[in-house]
Amino acid sequence: MLKRSLRINPLLVVLLVCSVVITGIAVGEAWAKEKKNVVMLRWRYKDRSEEAFEKVLNSSQYEIIWQDFCADEKKDKLAEIIKSLDTSKIDLIYAFGTTVSKALKEAIKDVPIVFNIVTDPVAAGVVDSWEHSGNNFTGASNGVPVESQIKSLKQVMDFKRLGMLHNPSEANSVILRDEANALEGKYGFTLIEAKFTTKEDLDSAIKTLMDERADAVWLSSISAVIANKDIILKAINEKKLPTMTTQINFVDIKDKDAALIGLGPDYYKLGELAGQKALEIFAGKKPNDIPSETLKTFDLIINLQTARKIGIKIPVKILKMATKIIE
Repeated sequence: MLKRSLRINPLLVVLLVCSVVITGIAVGEAWAKEKKNVVMLRWRYKDRSEEAFEKVLNSSQYEIIWQDFCADEKKDKLAEIIKSLDTSKIDLIYAFGTTVSKALKEAIKDVPIVFNIVTDPVAAGVVDSWEHSGNNFTGASNGVPVESQIKSLKQVMDFKRLGMLHNPSEANSVILRDEANALEGKYGFTLIEAKFTTKEDLDSAIKTLMDERADAVWLSSISAVIANKDIILKAINEKKLPTMTTQINFVDIKDKDAALIGLGPDYYKLGELAGQKALEIFAGKKPNDIPSETLKTFDLIINLQTARKIGIKIPVKILKMATKIIE
């Protein structure tokens, strides 16, 4: 029996090879992540909220090309950074804080912006309303109702004169000061403003609290307080004044000067919330159609080391309500 020889058509081989190559390219393109250029614009140091925001985006279906800028709490530097941005090459901007968000609102209208750690974005004029921003913004707020803070401290002690470290040049500080003033009659206290803008002003501000006979001190969530927390906490604890703050990391400290009571949001969760809003934008939603939000729950932290240091007893009913107690 004669065996037939196998003849291979060279043209067919070429076509098969080309088909495999093209298919491989198509599969590679299908698996390639879509690139997104994201600018992170911070007012101060990077904290857990930024870490969470980065993690959400880096774990997504997108390849994130990051640009990270910090204004170092200087408005002139912030203006320079914003002026240098090439918006034609940016898909989204992350804005930390009220000062940064307000500056971006004035300068950039054509890039989606997700704000984070803005206490009251409506009162600050960053957005028109919580439901619809009316612009290119949406985001996450660290706001805790001032009334909730006052009520929590009132349950610990019946203060009559409440001190506040107030920075008149910071929008958040002015908003919070006004909200506290509006509650004076309802909760029977007088707000004492200890004004300061820089670290050099703090000695004078602490002296104002003492001269005006403050019974307790409200450490609001403003950048000037956050940036100088160690100096502030040491000085106020030495004066044996109880402190209330929404910055729960001021309270969650062992064997070091800490605030007495903290009622506030978890900053890592705020970063995650902001990250989810960024992903909604990448998926095609407009910022105006993505509501701005606060977290649904807050942590109540009590530092008993500070309570002993300043000589105050925390009522059992408050301890039972606490999310965490530092002993």
